[in-house]
Amino acid sequence: MLYYKSAIELSRAIRKKQVSPVELMQHTLDRMDLLNPKLNAFIALDPERAMDRARVMTEAVARGENLGPFGGIPMGVKDLEDSAGLVTSFGSIPFKENRVQTDSVQVSRLKAAGAIVVGKTNVPEFGFTGFTKNRLHGITRNPWNPDATPGGSSGGSALPDQI
Repeated sequence: MLYYKSAIELSRAIRKKQVSPVELMQHTLDRMDLLNPKLNAFIALDPERAMDRARVMTEAVARGENLGPFGGIPMGVKDLEDSAGLVTSFGSIPFKENRVQTDSVQVSRLKAAGAIVVGKTNVPEFGFTGFTKNRLHGITRNPWNPDATPGGSSGGSALPDQI
């Protein structure tokens, strides 16, 4: 099962051509379609751009190119960090249309290491509380116990590996 493997294991499998970035991305998107309606972890998705990037990386692997330490790994970006082309709302209504054109330093570095941004994950408003709930996107549920919180500012990221 791909979704129980760590990023290190998945990166190794991609380099060894045991799984392609396209296969991993499709698996990730399918899991998100299945689980996100119940968990509300991802508040914005960019599946077309993510799949396009996965195709480019799959071709690069076939040519023997080095994709970097996170090459082909799907990544959710916390809605407190900018990712070019996506809204950074900070979980706050006044910022619901705040579409950004550049990446934060953190996102830029992860992309340079080969990670593929698939979407934005839910957060408490401005990352302020110890549970993930806001008036803009609602509450995120814990995947292991939907009655419990997955935690604070990274609540939408607290999912079983690459959901």
